[in-house]
Amino acid sequence: MKKKNYRLTCLISQQTKDIKKVYENILNLVKEQGEITYKQEPIQKSLAYPIKKEKGAFLIDIFFTSSPEEIEGIEKKLQANSKVLRRLVVSVTPKELKALTTEEEPEEERDKETTEETTADQNTTTEKKKKEHGKKIDEKLNQILK
Repeated sequence: MKKKNYRLTCLISQQTKDIKKVYENILNLVKEQGEITYKQEPIQKSLAYPIKKEKGAFLIDIFFTSSPEEIEGIEKKLQANSKVLRRLVVSVTPKELKALTTEEEPEEERDKETTEETTADQNTTTEKKKKEHGKKIDEKLNQILK
């Protein structure tokens, strides 16, 4: 019974009143069948197309180690859970696992930096527009006063 690395990605219904409880249940399900290597807190996402008449969902990403025989049990239990809109379990190599888990955190930091840069650019653009508008008003006043 050789253990392999897996990635479980789930979309959880937005109608779920207690996402933390559902998240904990999924974590416990995975812990029963294997060992969690990395987990990401649920993130609210809008969907590209409706799934079961829902336009948004919570995204959960869990990396774990388990034997291949246990995967079928995890999938069946997730399929039986009405809160789970979609689920995907894929096998990952140790190299991919390392790349994926170390890439997750800097992406969030990059998003913060991008947001800060965008805000700074917007502020600069707004200031330029105000100055241009002020100059136009001054020119019009000078023309009127002449």
